[in-house]
Amino acid sequence: MHLTNYHTHSRFCDGKGEPEDYVKEAISRGFKALGFSSHAPVPFPTTWIMARENLEHYVREINRLKSAYQGQIQIYLGLEIDYIPGTVFPGMSELEPCNLDYTLGSVHFVATAGDNRHLTVDSPGEEFEVLFHREFKSDAPALGSRYFSLMREMLTAHRPDILGHMDIVKLQNNRAFYFKEDDSWYLEEVLSTLDTAAQSGVFIEVNTGGWSRGKVDTTYPGLWILRECRKRNIPLVLNADAHSPTTIDAFFPEAEALMREAGYRERMVLLDGIWQAVGL
Repeated sequence: MHLTNYHTHSRFCDGKGEPEDYVKEAISRGFKALGFSSHAPVPFPTTWIMARENLEHYVREINRLKSAYQGQIQIYLGLEIDYIPGTVFPGMSELEPCNLDYTLGSVHFVATAGDNRHLTVDSPGEEFEVLFHREFKSDAPALGSRYFSLMREMLTAHRPDILGHMDIVKLQNNRAFYFKEDDSWYLEEVLSTLDTAAQSGVFIEVNTGGWSRGKVDTTYPGLWILRECRKRNIPLVLNADAHSPTTIDAFFPEAEALMREAGYRERMVLLDGIWQAVGL
């Protein structure tokens, strides 16, 4: 297996440990490449996103690691960039000085109508309850449709290199409490989003982070969506969404088995500065 991971967080945002801790762990496990993707700054306070004043330090540190470990492992500089219409998005000019090697685009936030707060679809407990019950009146199709419409907007107007955890909206859906994945509205939203992804040329990540943290019992996205990705010939990238050094390859064998079951025989990796296919 070509061990690589391009979805890595550290103490610069909501991960644990220094970036160098992840590099050392990756080398010990035989990784060929490791990409860092701290959450890009947003213009409102959060407890889990990198502060704007730390962005320059983050870029400088990842570039230092590139040089320090040259010949042992390939290090890549990325950011996980949220899509907040008109505010934050992949490709925004503010991030051009970073000279990123790649971008990972995700949707976490949905703005509230009354006070224009930004609440997350994968937030713990109370915040999600406010979003779901107060803002969307316990209407799962309305919230889900808003989430996927934001994703399609991003893919159409501000395509990242990699689409992050595309069905993370299911995180709060243990035991199908809010909706079922075979609900007609959900099927329509997912398939429409995959059609947009295929047209955009984006890579979709197979993300093991929810699995490794015990939040879900499969990847983002799950097997049935991976099968639909294969029908559309959408390239996949295997990522850990690691928040600690020990999880940089968590559930990778299981994820590759799902990819093969969906009909894939290769995945995309960033090596020697170019995206290329390697066998599963």
